[in-house]
Amino acid sequence: MEIREIPRAKFMAAFFLTAFIFVLVLLTNNYFNEIRLNRLNSIYSDTKIDVMDAEMQYNILSESPCIALNFEPMTDELFELGNKLTDMEDQLGKNNKEVLNLKKYYSILETRQWLFIKKASKECKIDAKPILFFYSNEEYCRDCEQQGFVLNYIRKAYPQVYVYSFDTNLDISAIRALKLTYNITDVPSLVIKDTVYTGLMDADAFGKIL
Repeated sequence: MEIREIPRAKFMAAFFLTAFIFVLVLLTNNYFNEIRLNRLNSIYSDTKIDVMDAEMQYNILSESPCIALNFEPMTDELFELGNKLTDMEDQLGKNNKEVLNLKKYYSILETRQWLFIKKASKECKIDAKPILFFYSNEEYCRDCEQQGFVLNYIRKAYPQVYVYSFDTNLDISAIRALKLTYNITDVPSLVIKDTVYTGLMDADAFGKIL
């Protein structure tokens, strides 16, 4: 059987074509990775600014607590900030250092606003109903995500309801103090009117309590 020799020119052409395709794929991949990285950096910067803005808004409104309770952006913006942090978790990962740091600071803002709402509702005699939601992003808490969806509905259905969500895996003093105060040992757990409810709660159950 005669073995035909591949012409050197064809061999070199095939080699350079393969190398060109490899380099093209590599450059394309790097290009899209750079776009993704820039987008994530933009999200991080925007979220960081939103956190600072939320704190400043809290400081201003705390001077007039009765007016603040009727100021919808105070809670709406905190809620939107929570959604942005959730997006960052999805994009960068739950254990990303920047995500965790912003999430800790966000939890501190939530705690401050919760204390403010409790105090202001008494002083201003307004029927505000803050709800504390303790959850975990870990797989063992299968009901936590579903409970979050229910709480989003409750928040929209009841204007007097304020929802504050806390990841029990975050290592910060504010969350540890809340868990100790209400003896939170399982997730999902809810604190409504200083009463602790453990396990998934549907909208009908919320309606009866509220």
